[in-house]
Amino acid sequence: MGESQGAGDSAPNVNVAEKVTSLEALLCDPRPPDLSGARGSNRYDFQKSWALCLLLRLHNEDEEYVLLLEHFDDVVVLDSPTAPTSISFFQIKTAKHHWTNARLVKQKAGAKGPKRSILGRLIENGVKFGEYAERLVLVSNQPFSLELYDGAETSELTNVAFTNLSSAEKSRFRKKLKEQLEGDFTASEEITHFEVTELSVLEHSTHARGKISEFAEKRGLMEGHGALFKAITEELRRRTTFEGSRTSLSEILKSKGISRNEFEAMILHAAQAARNPSLDQCITQLTAEKVSWSEISSMQANWRRHQISLLDANRPDLKRMAQDIRAQIESYRQLHPKTGLHEMAFALSESMDNPIGYSDAELYAAILFEAYRNE
Repeated sequence: MGESQGAGDSAPNVNVAEKVTSLEALLCDPRPPDLSGARGSNRYDFQKSWALCLLLRLHNEDEEYVLLLEHFDDVVVLDSPTAPTSISFFQIKTAKHHWTNARLVKQKAGAKGPKRSILGRLIENGVKFGEYAERLVLVSNQPFSLELYDGAETSELTNVAFTNLSSAEKSRFRKKLKEQLEGDFTASEEITHFEVTELSVLEHSTHARGKISEFAEKRGLMEGHGALFKAITEELRRRTTFEGSRTSLSEILKSKGISRNEFEAMILHAAQAARNPSLDQCITQLTAEKVSWSEISSMQANWRRHQISLLDANRPDLKRMAQDIRAQIESYRQLHPKTGLHEMAFALSESMDNPIGYSDAELYAAILFEAYRNE
């Protein structure tokens, strides 16, 4: 995000703490714009594929970020999960033909009057968020046929800044935008871009999978590409379709966002899952011991949570408990050599100290995980 102009950088007299509070308040507006217009399933899938590729680009940079889905726009990026001071908006549009000035500012009829145009809705976010808005980007699979300041045409370009358009082109946009928007949108023009994505409407999933594979191999994850792709797309789907209430920044980030730390946890989980067949072996053994499907399903989810938590360098308490579990397992085996796996794990979960506050089900899964890790 660093290559673009930051509108917030031009306000040196504004206290940072005040800026953070104001940005959080804007994000927590109880009435964000309705983004639930008619869209085909492929449009949603295309948007998720594009968001996944953006997520990979953000993660390759050494900066904090949070990627939000369907909150004020299709995709939104904050510069921090705890104290955000800038925000960027991305509106994703698929089309069959080039975009013209007229199409970008065309308004459709709505129940309460004409709706905002495509460009109008994007610029409106810039007006609302003011100095915190860093970029406003309209992304499409089709080129933009607009006139540049030097008289050239933009249809061969993949990224066009509003500021580089001709005076006549800008005037045509402004005339229509003034009919749709209240307030001064001059500052928003400075950060508005038209971007053509390399994603194909028909092959976007294949392209995204390729990006995941390339990313994973650079991280040394030679296996598990499919698991990582599945995990990320599922999380993107969940955040796109979430419709519950959000009254605080933390709730918004939890329900709609993916941060650097969360994405890193997904990567680590995929790496561990790819290199460790123990979970499948455990499930096979529990099935043979007639453990119910619901218990196995719960154990599987808690196994993975425990596995990911162990990767956190800031959890020495969890690592100490894991060592204690392995010692308890070894002692139990010596005293009860003919006991089954389920019976052993259940007995230990009932008798062991639980210094970190795991639930009984979480402790049961942790015991099974450590039993196989001991092997």
